[in-house]
Amino acid sequence: MHDHEPSNPDAREPSPSDRIRLAAGPVSAVFEDGFLRYIRLGTVEIVRGLYSAVRDHNWDTIPGRIRDFRMERGDDSFALRYVSEHRREGILFSWTAEITGAPDGTITYSMDGTVLSTFRKNRIGFCLLHPMSLAGLPCRVTHSDNSREDGSFPSLISPHQPFLDMRRIEYEVRGVRVSQDFEGEVFEMEDQRNWTDASFKTYCTPLGLPFPVEVREGERIRQRIVIRASRPAGSPARVGAPDSGAVVLKTTGSEYPLPPLGFCLAEGGEALPPAEIRRISALAPGFLRTEVRFSREGWAERLAAAAASARAAGTSLQAALHLGDDPAVDLDAFAARAPDLPLASVLVFKEGEKSTSGPWIAEARARLRGAGVRAPIGSGTDAFFAELNRGRPPVTDLDFLTFSINPQVHAFDDASLVETLPAQAAAVESARAFAGGRGVAVSPVTFRMRFNPNATGPEPQPKPGEPPASADPRQRTLFGAGWTAASAASLAAAGTASVAYYQCSGLLGLMETGGGTVFPMYHVFADLADFRGGTLEPLDSEDPLRVSGYVLRRDGRSAVFLVNHTGETTEAILEGPTGRFRVRSLDGGTLPEAASDPRAFRARNGARIPAGRLRLEPEAYVRMDTE
Repeated sequence: MHDHEPSNPDAREPSPSDRIRLAAGPVSAVFEDGFLRYIRLGTVEIVRGLYSAVRDHNWDTIPGRIRDFRMERGDDSFALRYVSEHRREGILFSWTAEITGAPDGTITYSMDGTVLSTFRKNRIGFCLLHPMSLAGLPCRVTHSDNSREDGSFPSLISPHQPFLDMRRIEYEVRGVRVSQDFEGEVFEMEDQRNWTDASFKTYCTPLGLPFPVEVREGERIRQRIVIRASRPAGSPARVGAPDSGAVVLKTTGSEYPLPPLGFCLAEGGEALPPAEIRRISALAPGFLRTEVRFSREGWAERLAAAAASARAAGTSLQAALHLGDDPAVDLDAFAARAPDLPLASVLVFKEGEKSTSGPWIAEARARLRGAGVRAPIGSGTDAFFAELNRGRPPVTDLDFLTFSINPQVHAFDDASLVETLPAQAAAVESARAFAGGRGVAVSPVTFRMRFNPNATGPEPQPKPGEPPASADPRQRTLFGAGWTAASAASLAAAGTASVAYYQCSGLLGLMETGGGTVFPMYHVFADLADFRGGTLEPLDSEDPLRVSGYVLRRDGRSAVFLVNHTGETTEAILEGPTGRFRVRSLDGGTLPEAASDPRAFRARNGARIPAGRLRLEPEAYVRMDTE
């Protein structure tokens, strides 16, 4: 998906894959590939997004292909119409969309769909995303029987649905009155921050009903959502919406310690080759994570290889124990080998449990401590924060809680991935609220989902020659580097105890297998290693979906880091730091050298510029060292 409008939108008719800016009186929105985004009255965001989803029996999203797109667009109104077809291996569903915006600020999105093949589904219908900035604000919900419920958007992440059976919701944000009406299905709300989406999602069908269910060929599905927004009488009729000008970033004065950062070893079992060891050692990793799956033959040999890799890289080992049918035997077998391991920490998981239950944690602590293992013991879930939040383990026998993060549970385009970044901090902050004073470790962060803990059937295997479902080509791009930099900043500012990122090499890693070409995100970790043991100060960006940044400091040294999350050249204005900087930009022009000869790229002196305005190339990651 594009992150910008056509460079010359008047030269051709807009495509549904373009970013099309729309106005409904004082209300603005952006349309892109069937997704209505960033609905605002002036600068006040009232809805993060609205779209219709088709989810199969495993919760996989079946993307739609838009055809017959038509649009009428005026200064204060619009009308869009198109057909969306969802097709995959026996699944065929087609629906007609009508989206209108009226001068009074009303936006209506309707769908009229037909099931064209019989298949099993978990969900077909609208999802409305309320921005996470509404957390803590009061709201009123009208139910299907016309009864009303007064409540609020949750401050800490709610483990379960804050509202059920929703026909209407009303709230006020920064003086803007908002209402949404839901028709054609039974809707409810969930806190999507559980999956690091930066939103509260109102969706259908209720999860309390059985799923998956079969939909029959010829069945019709019709739904409609109406959004209204207004200011009280006497308020300005229009307030300018954010434009595409320079983004201002300001220092905040708040500094946070950089947590130890580690990387993951692949489960193949072989020690890292010398070339990869050299590359990884240069990043000063806090630890290497290895999976210990006792139900698989050869786990002890793989564990020994992981220990050898950690020692060669000058670091320690985070051992993720996946206990099988006889946890006592597994724990004793691991403890017997522990004296030969450079252990940084131990994670305890139980196969078949989404969140590890108390008895297995107590058993692990008793047996490991009894055998002389002194490394910190953590547990929780190997899956999403949702599993930890809904199955909170007792913390008495733990030194820390843990969960994993990936940004692609519900949406997959670039803009949606950038939106997840502040929600990573929200997940850590919510976990700390029930951690009993213990730390929270995030392990691992991956660019795409490693496995689906909520699948109701076998997940499809990749076809010959296809990459695994857990691989994403953006892992190897400038966009991936910028996302990673902002993720590290978000987690550091939340007080995360430690973070494990990605695999060392390969499609899920930081470099090509064998230690050859490095990916752009390698340089993000190299920069963080330069300030290991230092502090991070987040920058306050007026538009963090476009440009974000932070300051790293250690031993009297400091550097400013800026990320352009868009595919457009963007100007940033930095307020706070003074003096002159040496600037090094990782962008399309410098990427070839940075990838093939990272040492030469990092040794090159950048241009000297004064503090103030800076031009950022598309998807650039920029380091600015103070002089």
